[in-house]
Amino acid sequence: MKIKYVALFNLKTAPAQLIFNLDWEFWKGNYHATELWNNKVITLNSNELKSEIVPPHGVMIYKLQ
Repeated sequence: MKIKYVALFNLKTAPAQLIFNLDWEFWKGNYHATELWNNKVITLNSNELKSEIVPPHGVMIYKLQ
């Protein structure tokens, strides 16, 4: 399985939880996501990557493997 990276940008003026669906890119398989700034590891459920609350105009970057 290849390593993939996902950046989630909050373009809103309020904090928000952001979601990336792996099916949007036709990615299959089981992934663990590591948030690259705090090294928190999460296991993806149902092909969705759900971020923690992202501040306005903030970004979260994940490494999927």
